[in-house]
Amino acid sequence: MLMHNPPHPGEVIQGLFIEPNKWTLTDVANALEVSPGNFSRLVNGKISLSSDMAVRLSRVLGLEPLTWMRMQADHDIWNAQQENDHAELKRLAVKV
Repeated sequence: MLMHNPPHPGEVIQGLFIEPNKWTLTDVANALEVSPGNFSRLVNGKISLSSDMAVRLSRVLGLEPLTWMRMQADHDIWNAQQENDHAELKRLAVKV
């Protein structure tokens, strides 16, 4: 079950890693070997987390890559359901 309004992975990066450690976005971007601009877009929720970035974050900040990807999926699915839950669609009967 999805939590109410799951955070974008960028919010987690900002709140659990960058702010408490007083790092700059450039510090973390350099450690991840990505451009500061691209990393800033991720942290600010402007772009989605890629699988490559999930692996990089796992190496540099910790947490498993799948944990990072689940955060993104939870965020995306919750937002998609807010836009349209497609309640008009009916399940097909499956014969077993």
